[in-house]
Formats: sequence, C-alpha cells, structure tokens
Amino acid sequence: MAARRAALARELDAHEADCYLSDATPDIRYYTGCMDAGGFLLVPRDAKAPAILVTNAHDAPQAFAEATDTVILVWQPGDDPVPILVAQMPSETARLLASGLPAALHDMLRHLGIAVRIEAGRASRLRRVKEVGELALMRHAARIVEAGMAAARDALRPGVREIEVAAEAEYAMRRLGMDGRVFETKVESGPRSAMPSTYAGERRIEQGDLVLIDIGPTYRGYFGDLTRTFSIGVPGPDQRALLELVLSAQSAGIATVRAGVSGEAVDDAARGPIRHAGLADAVLHNTGHSLGLAGDSLPLIAPGVSTALLAGECITVEPGVYREGIGGVRIEDEVLVTESGCELLTSFPKTLESLIVPV
Repeated sequence: MAARRAALARELDAHEADCYLSDATPDIRYYTGCMDAGGFLLVPRDAKAPAILVTNAHDAPQAFAEATDTVILVWQPGDDPVPILVAQMPSETARLLASGLPAALHDMLRHLGIAVRIEAGRASRLRRVKEVGELALMRHAARIVEAGMAAARDALRPGVREIEVAAEAEYAMRRLGMDGRVFETKVESGPRSAMPSTYAGERRIEQGDLVLIDIGPTYRGYFGDLTRTFSIGVPGPDQRALLELVLSAQSAGIATVRAGVSGEAVDDAARGPIRHAGLADAVLHNTGHSLGLAGDSLPLIAPGVSTALLAGECITVEPGVYREGIGGVRIEDEVLVTESGCELLTSFPKTLESLIVPV
C-alpha cells in the first residue's frame, strides 16, 4: 500500500492536487486492501498520511476488517455522505484529482468551491504494471477460469441447455475459490453465437452448433477472462473456415505483443487475416483490453489506441468473427507483456481438433 500511495502522491504533485477522490471499487481495493466495500476514497498527497474511506453502514464491517492504513468513516441509512467527505478535505478550497465521479457529486463539490479535475482512466494507468503479489493472484484467477472452461466443455452435448453448461462452469470455479464475476457466464449456441455478447439462455444445444463460451470470474478482486468456441460434432466447411481464421488472427495478434508496441498495432495484426479473408465487416468488437482488478479497461487493444504496452501489464487478445446463418467464433487468452514478447497466462487447448466436441 505504501508504494502504491507513493506513486499516486507523485501524480498528485504533478497535477498540483491536494487529494485523489474516487468512488471506483478497483481504487478502493488497490489503495486500501478492502475487497468489497463501496463509498468514496480520499487519498491525500502526503503519502505518509492514511487514506480515508467514507462508506455505508452495510459495508463498514468488511472495511474495518480488511482496510490497511485507512481511516474509515461511516454514514447511516438516510444520511448524506457528502458533508462527511468534505469535512475530511484539507481546506475549503481543496484541489482534487479524480478518475470519474457521479455528475451530481461533481457539481456539488464545485458549488462548494472545491476544484475537481477529472482525469479519465488515471487510476487504471497507475495500476497497469502488476506487482509480484498481483501476478500471483492473477495466475490463480487464470487457473480458475481454465477449470470453468474445462467443466463447460465436458458438459457440451446435444440436448443440454446453455444455462446448464454455465452452471457446470461456475460450480467448478467456485470450488477453486472464485469469489465473484465480472459478467455473467456467456454460453451462446447455434445462431446465438453470432451475437458477440449475450448470456446463457434456455436454448438446447444441437449437433452441428458452434458454441461460444466466455467466462469472467474474479479471485480476490482480480479478473480471469477466457473464451473458446466449440463445434458440436464435425464442423461444416464454413464453420471450420471460421474457426481456422480466428485461430490464425489470434496467433497473429499474440505474436505482435511486446513492451513498446501500441494497442492499435496488436489490434491491426489480429485483424490482418480477417481482412485478407474479406470479412472485416464481421468483426464487431476490439481485439482486447487490459486485465487486472475487475473494472480495469486501459489500455484497449483497439484501432486508434497509440498507448504503448508496458512490460508487466496484462491484456487479453480476443479476436472474433460473427456471421449470421453460420455462427460466431471468438478465441481469447490472457497475456502478460514482457520486454521481448509475452507470456500466456491461460493455456487452455485451442487447436482445431481440441475445439471439436465428438458426438
């Protein structure tokens, strides 16, 4: 915590700000160690001073149990937390740096004479390079998500419902310590696989389907993320071509990852084989995003993103192609950026043969 707050103090110095203010759960986790409390976090520029967490009575017991070097102030149901927050500021005209706040709070603080400078994504940027302890948690989150994918694959067969496959995945992950989800488990079969972001439903899987499975558990706040697309039985020519194309696209994207390369360059490399196949219009999302505490999103692996990757940060590489009448295919892995390339944090099988479920 001391090193994290010292880095934030340098940011505050650079912006001539007195405090950092955030209501983002990842910030609260990162700067206090409390894994699941809402409220408002105020971190002073003096790195030796404690952080201040203004939280609600419901979350207060966990905050008192888990937060480190943090003053915890509690508001009761029906109370307004803003006066409590303002009372902790170093002056009546404090200068705040914030990553984002509710518009009403922003306006209220400015009305009180408190200068608020919003720096979008500031905290996410400070969290980009992972500490040794963070990487250990992320490696365990990767093992959890792989166990979920293995259970999901084992459950695939004609007649089973998508929600049953999702349930098997989540049970396996709970057994290994999953403590939450960034999103509901996605199991999209047949025509539904052509929709890149929908959740498991009542549809029964059929022979000949493509089944896209995307899983996002958390472990102690850290995010695991893995996607595979399976064919139920031998895929038809069009389905096989999609599977091979996306495997090639992901391989090209991963081969481009290394420190100093931009998010746009990785995205462009992954799109290359898809463009060559004449299916650029069938790409419906970016190639990836950062990975860490749930809620992190910077840098994006996307067109127009010139931000250079840093050694020690984690990203996903997840190209996808979606064709109505044929289905959709997405393949996603977690990647740790290094100076010379990258390390795959997830290693779940993804050869064409491994993606075919025999029936």
